[in-house]
Amino acid sequence: MLVFPFIMAATFSFLLVHPTKKTEKSGTNNASSGGFVEAADMKPTLTVKRKLVIIKALTKYMVPLSLVYLFEYFINQGLLELVFIRNTFLSHAEQYRWYQVDYQIGVFISRSSVNIVQIDKLWLLPILQFVNVVFFLFESYYLFIPSVWPILGFILFEGLLGGASYVNTFYKITQEVAEPDREFSMGEIGRAHV
Repeated sequence: MLVFPFIMAATFSFLLVHPTKKTEKSGTNNASSGGFVEAADMKPTLTVKRKLVIIKALTKYMVPLSLVYLFEYFINQGLLELVFIRNTFLSHAEQYRWYQVDYQIGVFISRSSVNIVQIDKLWLLPILQFVNVVFFLFESYYLFIPSVWPILGFILFEGLLGGASYVNTFYKITQEVAEPDREFSMGEIGRAHV
């Protein structure tokens, strides 16, 4: 495992074909000819004040995404390990592994479906995820579900909500944020789910 960073560095250094850089004296970007401008010649397009204004406007995207991931991590790392169905064909460790697989299936499905289903009300997703938190909190304490199948259904739903929140947030950024601010906005939204 420790050799992979060296393999990646060697691949980047020796196997990939790197584009040649052309420096332009005028300081303009000649994108039509495929030329690159040195970083020292480029001026930042967004001021600190403008970035702060953009970040303030992005809170309507960042808060729901952050809450969904907070609730999701609380469920996955804090509560699912406590959910154990007795008298089933799976051991406790196997149940937890299948819970994680089921969650990832839900995330994969919802992140792949933005072309089919778009969710405009992003604030609804953290509310639904909080309902999941309450359900799994009660389930981990009282263990009232007698079968593993309903648990797998709720976990799939949890993954669907997490993936939907992620992909719809970025989709809305591409649709609603002006082109000059879009790249910075996507980078800032990326911080919201960490």
